[in-house]
Amino acid sequence: SADETRERLAHRHMTRAEQFSATSYQLGDVLVFNAAFAGRGPHRADRGAVVGIDLRNNVLKLQGGKGLPRHVDLNAEHARGYASFSTYALGTHAVAKGERLVWEARFKDRGYQRGEEFTVVEKGKKTWLIRHADGRLERISANDSALSFTSYAYAMTTERAQGKTIE
Repeated sequence: SADETRERLAHRHMTRAEQFSATSYQLGDVLVFNAAFAGRGPHRADRGAVVGIDLRNNVLKLQGGKGLPRHVDLNAEHARGYASFSTYALGTHAVAKGERLVWEARFKDRGYQRGEEFTVVEKGKKTWLIRHADGRLERISANDSALSFTSYAYAMTTERAQGKTIE
């Protein structure tokens, strides 16, 4: 089938200091939560868009899924010692049959590793057939949220090159 424009979440590689400062965020940034805490709050992979930034109080206002907090207090995140979310910029990219893509996030339960390549073998309105780097074929829903965490695999970024062996 022809090229299709897909949502793409590009990881915003922030330092620890940037993660805990509201000045580092932009309206429209997408926060993807890493885990739920003590059975409350957002579940892993819940996400929300930044719709407000309170610089004075160091708080982000979110709009998104039903389990999300409406506000993220970056001071509380800093006091805990780590951010409970990763930050992405929302964009799009065109995807066609035969396209080489790479996972930009890790999906441990599905065996998808960040930086791992795959090829789009078939692309239908309801499902895609993809070939993983190890040759394994997998049919996934065309609406699978994991597909938002992809980018083109035609170049090797420095982040993806770390830990690789090149002959």
